[in-house]
Amino acid sequence: MPPPPPFPIQGERDFVRFINGLNHEWVAAARRLSPQVLSELVELASADLADFFEARPFDAPALFGVSWAGEDSSAGWFDIGREFTELWHHQMQIRLAVGAPALPDARYLRAVLDISMRALPHAYRDVSAGLGETVAIVVDGPAGRPWALTRQVDRWTLASGVPDRADARAQLSDEAAWRLLYNALPPAHAAASVAIDGRADLAEPILRARSVIV
Repeated sequence: MPPPPPFPIQGERDFVRFINGLNHEWVAAARRLSPQVLSELVELASADLADFFEARPFDAPALFGVSWAGEDSSAGWFDIGREFTELWHHQMQIRLAVGAPALPDARYLRAVLDISMRALPHAYRDVSAGLGETVAIVVDGPAGRPWALTRQVDRWTLASGVPDRADARAQLSDEAAWRLLYNALPPAHAAASVAIDGRADLAEPILRARSVIV
């Protein structure tokens, strides 16, 4: 059993406070560790984490729902996917900080985007539209693909592929997509990185979508 949080988690703000507290504690403690020790700990912990996830059933309930997708409870595969995106984007932050190149294999970023785009229906939850109105999201680059976000009776749904028709279209690179979804683009840069056609009121909420707790 995991240790309980230091206070009751009763909502999104409590969960954000809990995560920020954990991050602060680890950053403070890690300042006293050498780069070699940190590297060895990351290698050891990563192997153990991979073994743990490979032993988890994909349909097992997650300890915490994927809140950025609007879920109070989530299946195990989505929880594992979320953890993968966390690991991927934190290593990208390190690479950017030290001037190292990105991972050359596009399949990793493609997997990150496949998980991260699931934030869009929740990000659009307050966006009004007529039944069947659709936003096409086209991500260019080796890790990119198209998605379609469609208004249903009571919610928005996301599907991969090019829609038959679109009331709005947002196009961006795979690099801009992950930076946008992981809060790594200032608002002005985000707006300049996304080409919008059609109804701006339907496409612009993508600029505020996030696949990370902020």
